[in-house]
Amino acid sequence: MTKNNIFKGLLPILLAAVIVSCKDSYVQPDFTKVSPIVELPVASLAGNGGGNSMSASFSIQSAPTDYFIYVNYAAPDANPSDVGVSLAVDTATLGKFNRTNGSNYPLLPAADYSLSNSITIPAGQRKVEYHIKFNTSLIDPSATYALPLKIVNASGATVSSNFGSLTLLIGVKNIYDGTYTIKGQITRNSATGPDTNLGGFLKSGLTTKVGTLTATSSPFSQYWRDGSATGGIDGLFLTVNPATNAVTIASTGNATLKNTPGYNSRYDPATKTFYLAFDWGTAPSTRIVVDTLVYKGQ
Repeated sequence: MTKNNIFKGLLPILLAAVIVSCKDSYVQPDFTKVSPIVELPVASLAGNGGGNSMSASFSIQSAPTDYFIYVNYAAPDANPSDVGVSLAVDTATLGKFNRTNGSNYPLLPAADYSLSNSITIPAGQRKVEYHIKFNTSLIDPSATYALPLKIVNASGATVSSNFGSLTLLIGVKNIYDGTYTIKGQITRNSATGPDTNLGGFLKSGLTTKVGTLTATSSPFSQYWRDGSATGGIDGLFLTVNPATNAVTIASTGNATLKNTPGYNSRYDPATKTFYLAFDWGTAPSTRIVVDTLVYKGQ
């Protein structure tokens, strides 16, 4: 038998010996000795050391809005008995988050939410829902607030060092908030007649952002025919009467802007569409707008 044939015959035996040797020398971890950890899980760990966060945005409602996060029991086996978990709103967590991220989120006022300081993970379960109620009608829509939560006790179980706290970033918006396609016609009158350069039917493809001022008022933008921004009407906004869906248009920067008489400016909740007509200025330099805004999405 040649040397090559001898080597080929021995090779499978040598590989098997190496595999068995490696398997025998590798110590399998004993997960039964891992201490249970209680945590506030998020999709991914913040890598900058400032603490984990989640963002939530709510529509402004008269009744409190229910929201929940999970409290998790992380262990090889389910908990053999009930685990009581204590949580607290922790300003130190928020301070660290703001310093690390260069942010300045204010603490959500206590009147704007309600929560329990404790929750129980029943025996045999790994996670439970921790509910928070937000009083969205009280939250200022012009700001984003923070609600920093921290696990302070877990009935003897270890509180996670990476997932033991969570900063919720809270914002509110009204039900009209979103991006809308805008179609319509704008007239720009002057002493010499209508301006056909800036006036006329709006170019296709335009959109406008309808934002949130209050539960019923929203800012939006108007354009000239060519899609350029219309000047002289800073602070343009609309207000919806929730009982009738009638819409009033006004401008904080132009007191002459008003609803055009004879036109039913309104909101159609079924199609999420605004039908608007408004004008401003004094003759002969008047401006007249007839718009249709159709909800497109956020």
